[in-house]
Amino acid sequence: MLFIRLINSSFKRNLRTYGPYLLATCMLVAINYIFAAIAANHSLKELSTGNVTTAMMKPGAVFILMVTAAFLLYVNHFLWQQRSHEIGLYSMLGMTSKNLGLLTILEKAYLLAFSLVFGLIGGVIFEKLAFLSLGRLLQVHHLRQSWISSGALGQTIMIFAAFFIVLMLVDLLKIRRLKPTDLWSSATTVHKHHGPLFTIAGLIGLVTLAGAYYITLTTKPKITAINHFFLAVVLVVIGTYLIFIAGSVILLNWLKKRRNFYYQPRHFIAISGMRQRMEQNGADLATICLLCSSVLVILFTAVTLYSGISSTARSYTSKDITIVNNQPLTKQQGQVLKDTARQHHATVTDLTHYEATATQVGYWRGHSFINQGPIDNMTTATSNSMIFVTAKTYQRLTHRHTILKGNQALMYAPGK
Repeated sequence: MLFIRLINSSFKRNLRTYGPYLLATCMLVAINYIFAAIAANHSLKELSTGNVTTAMMKPGAVFILMVTAAFLLYVNHFLWQQRSHEIGLYSMLGMTSKNLGLLTILEKAYLLAFSLVFGLIGGVIFEKLAFLSLGRLLQVHHLRQSWISSGALGQTIMIFAAFFIVLMLVDLLKIRRLKPTDLWSSATTVHKHHGPLFTIAGLIGLVTLAGAYYITLTTKPKITAINHFFLAVVLVVIGTYLIFIAGSVILLNWLKKRRNFYYQPRHFIAISGMRQRMEQNGADLATICLLCSSVLVILFTAVTLYSGISSTARSYTSKDITIVNNQPLTKQQGQVLKDTARQHHATVTDLTHYEATATQVGYWRGHSFINQGPIDNMTTATSNSMIFVTAKTYQRLTHRHTILKGNQALMYAPGK
């Protein structure tokens, strides 16, 4: 009972700190639930483009998990610094490491329960809006979705329970190693960034960021472009944090060593003040920078994708009306099409029909194409897709007579 009162009083005193943290964790729970619920939807998988949509959502879900892990680890470190005075005071008043450990376990249980309850409520509500928006974007109006996806619910609970267990173990390890005086003074301690490892971290950040921009500029439009994009995003995140935390301090230290430049009224105040701020708040500034960049990337990506719908549709379906079926049309179905066209006073011209295999994805190894199967088997190694038709179908469609032997095939590659 005493521990519960201590935790409640701590939450009330630090409401300005815990409020934004709980709001952010609830949003992360809701976003993870929405991704999991949409990916588990059965009516979406039954669509002809369901495998493509699911394959495109997998990298996004992985990226959201990475953002969730990075955010929870960073904010947990921040909360530890904020509460170090309080934990140190409890230790000086007679609490043992076991008592402090129990207090930490109860605190993490409180935060996990609050985040899951309100986050899942928000996820269930906004998942309907996200699903309706997805159906509108795909121009599909018969998608079905249950109120609560039990699979997505269990997956989200397990993921965040695992995250909070890791955070709890990290805090317990800190309590076990630190002394009461260290706990009392850790919030005011400013870590000095010096040494060879710090310099190596700055150089790694520069190389990582350069590699991310190289991937972005050299990647050509193909199937794996989305995988290369997310790889570049991960490298940008790592590089940005290392440059803000280490690279900026290394640069300011280098400017400080240039006496003729540093010891001037304007430069002295600016460099010394900036160096102190970057040592204390480099990670915060990197987070703000990445969030702003993410908003811009999402905005321009959405505008580009939406504006390119017409050109993409023309490139994949050159006809005004395209019917895709896993069986040839019967006579009755063909008659229905003719009757429908006659009722609407439409003249059917340039009618084309052919049989082809489903799209097969894979990659080239030397002069051999390694087939990976359907598009939902796409990996980072995937570089091309293939659709096969028979030689007779090719001759009928193109009016070109081609003689192929038993071990030969005619290949067409757009743009090559």
